[in-house]
Amino acid sequence: MNNVIRVSATEFVKEAVRYQDVALSQPVIVTRDGEDRMVMISADEYLRLKRRDREVLGIEDFTAADIEAIRKTATERCGIEMHDQILSSYLMYPDVFTAFNASIRTYGPVSVLPTPVYFYGMAPGDEIAVTIQEGKTLIIRLQTLSETDEEGNVRAFFELNGQPRVVVIPNRGAVAARPARRKADEADARHIGAPMPGSISAILVREDQQVTQGEPLLAIEAMKMEAQISAPRDGRIKTILVRVGEQLDAKDLVIEYA
Repeated sequence: MNNVIRVSATEFVKEAVRYQDVALSQPVIVTRDGEDRMVMISADEYLRLKRRDREVLGIEDFTAADIEAIRKTATERCGIEMHDQILSSYLMYPDVFTAFNASIRTYGPVSVLPTPVYFYGMAPGDEIAVTIQEGKTLIIRLQTLSETDEEGNVRAFFELNGQPRVVVIPNRGAVAARPARRKADEADARHIGAPMPGSISAILVREDQQVTQGEPLLAIEAMKMEAQISAPRDGRIKTILVRVGEQLDAKDLVIEYA
């Protein structure tokens, strides 16, 4: 692309409307931390690139049978309903769309956040209004942040519509004194995650063991109650990532199938 304009995320946030207008005539690349994060191009530029590079495909490149087959695959891969508009995005950029969808599952609909908050977060004392649907607006006020704990997390104390709340979030700028556990990937059928916080009270299988669906794998104790984790399907246990007595958080990866 010729005559490309590169602009930092900070500058783009300040003058987003102007740069959107500029993108109608020449590409605008938004950078952050020295990396290209977003490209804005006009519809004419998109069509030119599409003609040049046939890897960028539109709906018209497929038969009706092709579309339905791809729709089924995309639905299984992303775990959401694929209506035509969403499927078009998937067809053009399948890997990017899949990663974006995984981010939405993890962090929720971040598009409702004000742009500066999305890029830079909130400072203690900041208050924002977030409209999550028509007629439903949340008032969020950040009160304070705790010190970073040994796991590299901080507690954010805030008010949600005037009610006190607290969440635990990772401090990405800190080095944890204790290594963080891997989280189970919901999109990976090989992963089994902890259903709740607690401690491992029993491990009922061994690595390389063949298991059947419903077979107990391990037990977690929390609040003087014990819950079993059962095999979600038939298969072979590849790795057990916990030991009896270890503390877990919800969604920590505990067992991986082969």
